[in-house]
Parts: sequence; structure tokens; C-alpha cells
Amino acid sequence: MQIENIIINEYLENNSFITTKQAESMGISRHILSLMAKEEKIKRVKQGIYTKNDKVLDIYYLLSLNTKKLIFSYESALFLNNYIDKEDKNIHVTVPQGYNVNRFKKKAKNIIFHYVNVDTFEKDKVEVLTKENNKVFSYSLERTCLEIYNRDKNFKLIKKIFMKLDDEKKKSLKDFFKNNTINIDKVL
Repeated sequence: MQIENIIINEYLENNSFITTKQAESMGISRHILSLMAKEEKIKRVKQGIYTKNDKVLDIYYLLSLNTKKLIFSYESALFLNNYIDKEDKNIHVTVPQGYNVNRFKKKAKNIIFHYVNVDTFEKDKVEVLTKENNKVFSYSLERTCLEIYNRDKNFKLIKKIFMKLDDEKKKSLKDFFKNNTINIDKVL
């Protein structure tokens, strides 16, 4: 088990979590992971997911491990894309219409689900890094701003973000809104 311990610890130096599937692909059995957790060499986060004992849990990555049908949106997308500094107390995720989210709702009360048509679910999806350097999916700035506008009918948050953007990103955002029949110049 010493070799497995070295392999797992080396993997966890560069990654926040290891799943049983990942461990098995490296030739390490579920039983070994379970023993290592029992001996407190690693920590079991939940079924099939382990981390180092001293690692900070990355809730965004942890949620994304559960399903590929989840994209961070609204304020969560702005936070993950570094357009706002303060993390919202709620995590906003978008899922396709008809997707069953009951298992998430039972485990986490601070997740707000938004539903979109299956055909548009993956449109404007971008890969981003969490603060702990794990890859997750969120929506682009343009789509996020449009969603926030459609939800709030208010440009207050979008104005704050717009002021922080470089000229290229400002132009991109303006073009996006023009193509979506909202004249952003009038409100900015």
C-alpha cells in the first residue's frame, strides 16, 4: 500500500480531488482508497471522491464532478470569470429543461437552479478555472450579462462589470447585446 500512497499523494499535490474512477485508471483499487481514508491518509469527501486532509474544498468543482449537465451561471459565472470579487452566498447553475435536480436540492440548500431549452444549454459555454485551479464550465460574460438583464430588467450590476472591462471586451459585450436587440449604449 506504500506505493499506492505515494501515487495518490503525488496526484493530490496537483489536483484537489481524486475519484475512484481516476484511481482505478492508475491501478489503485477502491479498497485501497477506503483503507487510506480509514487510516486518515486522505479524506473521503463523499462516495467515490477523496482529497488530502488539509485541502480546502472546492464546491464548484465538487458539484461539477456529479454531472456534466451543469453550467455555472449568473453571479456564479461572473465570480468564476473574475468579473466580480465577492462570491455570492448562493451558487447559480443552469441545467437543461427536464433534468432532475432533486439529488442536489436535498444536499445543498444554497444552489439556485435555472432551466433552459436543451438546444441552447451549451451555447456560450466556456471552461474556467476555480480559485483552487480546477476546471469547470460557466457561461461567457456576454450570455451571463444577458441572463442577468432578463432576470432583473436592470443594468446596475452589468454597469459595474462594464466599467472594469478592457476596450476589446467592452466592444464584444456591446456587439453581443446589439445582436440580442438590447441597445447597451442607451443604458451605459
